[in-house]
Order: sequence, then C-alpha cells, then structure tokens
Amino acid sequence: MNFKDFKQEIGNADSEEAVKAVYAKYLNVKYNTKNHHDLYTPQVFFEFKADKNFGNLRTVATVLAQTLYYIRRLKYEDVKKVIPPFICIADKNESLITETTKWSNYYTNEAYNWERAASNPDPLLVDHLVKEPELSLLHIFKITLQV
Repeated sequence: MNFKDFKQEIGNADSEEAVKAVYAKYLNVKYNTKNHHDLYTPQVFFEFKADKNFGNLRTVATVLAQTLYYIRRLKYEDVKKVIPPFICIADKNESLITETTKWSNYYTNEAYNWERAASNPDPLLVDHLVKEPELSLLHIFKITLQV
C-alpha cells in the first residue's frame, strides 16, 4: 500500500477498528487483540481512535492516559514484552508520536487508580497529564484526507 492508498482508505475509516486495520496494513504490522490493546511492536505502542480532536489537550491527555495503562501492564504484568521506546496515538485525521520514557513518572506512580478500565482512566491521572507541560509540546501531525 502506498501513501496515496493509505489516505484514501483512512478517509473511509468509520470506526476505531477500521482506523487500526488501515494503519496496520500500511505499516505491514500483524496484530491480535488478545491483550486488549491496539497495536504493539517492540519499537512502537499504538493507540487508535476513530475521530478525536487532538487539538484539545484533555482529549490527548485522556487517550495518553489510556495508553499508559497498557504500558504499565507491559512493565508489571507482561514482562515478556519490552516497553516500546515510542507511543503513537492516531485517528483518521491526526497522529502524534512521543517517547515512552517521557511518561514513566506517570505509569510507575502508585498515586493513580490502576484498577480502573484503561478506557476509563483515573481522572487524577488525566488532570495531571493536562497540566504536564510536555503534553502541550507534542506535535500533532495532520493527515491530509484529499487524494
């Protein structure tokens, strides 16, 4: 699949699963969902959404918080997998990439309720991420949907 095909298919994606499938196809990544997270490679941990507004810090903080739940599971529960050095959060319109280590003081912190479902992260964690200066420095890449 070339980038023109990627843009065409991602523009037609109407769900989180469709977005994930297009990215996986474009990046040639095989995946299964048995671990209840989106896409994992030893280099990048991916979290996909259908159509979010990544220009909104609370939205990005909430999706990042969800991702940190999965990263924490890799660290403490699934020690057979390495923690990838990068996190990619993407939807059909935008994406961002960040270094995982920038967030280690969050996913190793016991102050948060890690028993919650990842899709409903601890509001305290989300609030702390919103206030984290590093969050506002993340570059949001716009995916051009015109082909």
